[in-house]
Amino acid sequence: MAGGVIVHEWVEKIGGSENVFQAMAESLPDADLLCLWNNAPERFPNRLVRESFLARTPLRGRKALALPILPFVWRGQQNHDYDWALVSSHAFAQQVSFKNQKKDFRKLLYVYTPARYVWTPELDVRGSNALVRAASGPLKTIDRRRAKRRVSPSSPRSSADACRTPGGRTQKSSTRPSM
Repeated sequence: MAGGVIVHEWVEKIGGSENVFQAMAESLPDADLLCLWNNAPERFPNRLVRESFLARTPLRGRKALALPILPFVWRGQQNHDYDWALVSSHAFAQQVSFKNQKKDFRKLLYVYTPARYVWTPELDVRGSNALVRAASGPLKTIDRRRAKRRVSPSSPRSSADACRTPGGRTQKSSTRPSM
């Protein structure tokens, strides 16, 4: 198996996405782990969890304040000769890229939902934050642009196209069960 990395937004003591990230880490014990900051080192006592530069700044743990720069922080991460990345994202970790990324580098995304506080603030109290409201327009633009990128160098399909059903309809995420 080639060298890879499992990427996640941030690590907290409690969280559903953190549980998925932990299961991914347990399933791929040789992969590196990367997040913006790790506030729960006890989750991975025998693993090195690499943190972004944000972990060493006053923005550590201040999600609303850090939100406007997250897409940019994920770009150009330190590359440890990675061949692949498995990305667990509920905000902007899907934007991750690495310095000197190999031409045949592969990235697999597990995206829970677009950041609700940006896209549907009426469903998430974090969307009422003034900074989040101010940043949501540019963040939506970045999200849309990145979703149109090709899935892989050999594929003409975009990330958005990869979410289409065989009949050509786009699968939509919903907070309510369909009836």
